[in-house]
Amino acid sequence: MDETLIHCNESSAVKSDVTLPIKFPTGQLIEAGINIRPYTIETLKELSQYYEIIVFTASHSCYANVVLNFLDPENQYISYRLFRDHCIQTEEGIFIKDLRVLENRNMEEMLIIDNAAYSFGFQIENGVPILPFYDNKEDRELLSLRNYLMGVRECRDVREINKRMFRLGEMGGFQEPEEAVKGLFGDCF
Repeated sequence: MDETLIHCNESSAVKSDVTLPIKFPTGQLIEAGINIRPYTIETLKELSQYYEIIVFTASHSCYANVVLNFLDPENQYISYRLFRDHCIQTEEGIFIKDLRVLENRNMEEMLIIDNAAYSFGFQIENGVPILPFYDNKEDRELLSLRNYLMGVRECRDVREINKRMFRLGEMGGFQEPEEAVKGLFGDCF
């Protein structure tokens, strides 16, 4: 959710698309400034016709539910929500989203989209990386994502397509990001 569909501003001085009231379990109420990634609603609307959309976020439910209720007030697009307490936390404090919490679903049919590849580290072949969003109103990442997802929707095993497209499983053999990009994709970049 965060940096994929929206960005939450930490300061109220930063211009936001919308301000949402977030009430924490402690009773504290804050006004969260939210920037919504361009094409978010259109993408959710279109993809929900072909996919079961599940938002799996490392955020707390008290915050995420308010944002998701704003994005999908009639619960038309998002079928299910998973939060921080559904993640696995590493010793370093990193939250990993393990798709095995989604029972009665086949791994070959699931994709996880995230701006942080470590988030889908347990199922790297199910992962679709996306550039992080903060406030760029010219951002077109969701249009590219939508095209990719529409292209793989009839595949028997999306992991095979992801392996060829993103080659994330091969990244571990390089010391530096620049070395990985050049080694995997040549002079294309």
